Amino acid sequence: MAFTSDYLRSFRTLTDPVADQVISSLNEEGVLKINELFEKLTRNRGIENVEFSPLVDKYFREQSEIPDWVDHDKLKIGQDVYADYAGEVSMLLFFLSLPAAYTGWRGATVLACTGRLVQDPDAIEEKESDQSSFDRLKRRLMETAQFVVDVMGPDAYGDRGDAVVACLKVRLMHASIRHMIKKYLDWDVKELGEPINQEDMAGTLQSFSSLIIQGLENMGIELSEKERDGFYYSWHVTGHFMGVTPLLNPDDYETGLALGHAIINDQRGEHDKHESTNVLTKALVEYVNEMIPGKIFDNYLPVFVIKYFLKTNTHSSINFHLKPNLKYYVFEVILKLVSFWAMLQKGLHRIFLGNKFDQIKHHTLLAMLKHENNHKNIEFYIPPSLKENWITTVKGNIKGVTLDD
Repeated sequence: MAFTSDYLRSFRTLTDPVADQVISSLNEEGVLKINELFEKLTRNRGIENVEFSPLVDKYFREQSEIPDWVDHDKLKIGQDVYADYAGEVSMLLFFLSLPAAYTGWRGATVLACTGRLVQDPDAIEEKESDQSSFDRLKRRLMETAQFVVDVMGPDAYGDRGDAVVACLKVRLMHASIRHMIKKYLDWDVKELGEPINQEDMAGTLQSFSSLIIQGLENMGIELSEKERDGFYYSWHVTGHFMGVTPLLNPDDYETGLALGHAIINDQRGEHDKHESTNVLTKALVEYVNEMIPGKIFDNYLPVFVIKYFLKTNTHSSINFHLKPNLKYYVFEVILKLVSFWAMLQKGLHRIFLGNKFDQIKHHTLLAMLKHENNHKNIEFYIPPSLKENWITTVKGNIKGVTLDD
């Protein structure tokens, strides 16, 4: 199927009618009901001991049913792939999925204004400090990482899994954000589309699924066809529970990959180097700098790894806020040499970047484990089997690491 620009743009006015109806009904009871719901959704991992209104309880009850078409054996394969390559997937989340999603400038515009809006809608005109903005974006990055763990962890869609509740909570949060943006901001639907519309959701879904698979291949990891299809299928099921229309949630990898690139190219082609894209990417680079030890290559290392994984015409839409100097040019030359020779000899990039990829992967896992153990602002929960696997991986590859359980 050809995903033309006209076809994709027809989904910009479509959102999630089920979740939107819940928020619309709550709005009739007063905006405080929406704020209260948002607070409960963000502050509680589960929903078992949370008191919701009957309307929200009904939503969770009705939308939690697992469809008959879900293939749990195929889900298990995808979850096993994640367990085996959690470090690589987590690394690609920061260096591929999120930067790719940020190049969709309409969705990036929503993300850039969301944090302050949900914290204090009546004070959105007040200037936010750089540090508070950075802290808020860091929190969002960890929330995103938590979501990936919830939907890809062991038995995520089983009786005790976290996937369904995680998806349904995010749908309500998206609907709340849509409501507040249109209520408090001068949002131009004709120019920007509906906030968090179906095209935005589908693009994000593919950046977490088909693009990750492509990223693994670019790291030299060759999944079997069954493994590739299982990993992609897990996200296809997640897309269903996230409220993505079946028209933009293909059930096969090749079509999904084509859709993902079509959405990126469609949005990138309309607006080059958008401010919201730059703000989000800058915060992401700063966060990665915190995760990776050493300062000599701060900014340059994460930027050029992002460039490695993104297509040239995609990363060219991002202003990385770098001042060209000797380190910049050295990295740029290395990147071009690696990219050129990698096309001629499969796997050569491993010789140049493989060790660095491993270091970044292990430090990404370490950052997540420390975030959980140090009880930061967001509770980061890792299933015991994954946690044990991650700790073993980190201890085996980063000397001197000790983690308190």
